[in-house]
Amino acid sequence: MARRPSLSAPVVAPSVAPAPAPFSVKQSSRKGKRAVAFWIDAADYEEFQIAIVRARTTIQAVGAGAIAQWMQQQGVKGRN
Repeated sequence: MARRPSLSAPVVAPSVAPAPAPFSVKQSSRKGKRAVAFWIDAADYEEFQIAIVRARTTIQAVGAGAIAQWMQQQGVKGRN
């Protein structure tokens, strides 16, 4: 038979570890920015990747340039 705890023993609350903070590490270069995604044909993507390498640039640079150019054509004032 189990023994009951003493009524005169101090009551100790069970220790509860604080909930861990959500894991989110943003690169400083991404702070204040938003992602833009779109879908293209698989064959076009392969050719795009080859062109990116040949031009020695990045998808980020090409995408940002294309959006800036489009915004300029639309008469929208952007940050660039």
